[in-house]
Amino acid sequence: MMRRSETGRGRLSSLFWLAVFVALGYAAWHVGPVYYANYMLNDKLEEIARTPRGGHVDEIIAKGIHDALRETELQEYLRPTDFKIATGEYSRTITVEYEREANVFPGWPHTFRFTNKVEGKFF
Repeated sequence: MMRRSETGRGRLSSLFWLAVFVALGYAAWHVGPVYYANYMLNDKLEEIARTPRGGHVDEIIAKGIHDALRETELQEYLRPTDFKIATGEYSRTITVEYEREANVFPGWPHTFRFTNKVEGKFF
């Protein structure tokens, strides 16, 4: 038995919001790894920046940056020469800027620009 107040308008609204939710999930699925890789790179750079001053520190930093790029799978966007390293008396600053393109939606690429600047203090 059908009620007179039921018109079916709720179904169209539900389908619209379901489509919006699916589209946002799709975008997050493709954009999330881009931000996650940048976060992991920043974390690795903080570790590297805390390397104490000493004998072969340049080789250690270069190897650390190379390993960080390999672990975060950012080799196609960055080279170890893109990093600027400034070592002071009690701290080291590592800076890098890069762009990475990803498809947010099919046929809609977006270029993400990242600037990472970390400072590690040592005594």
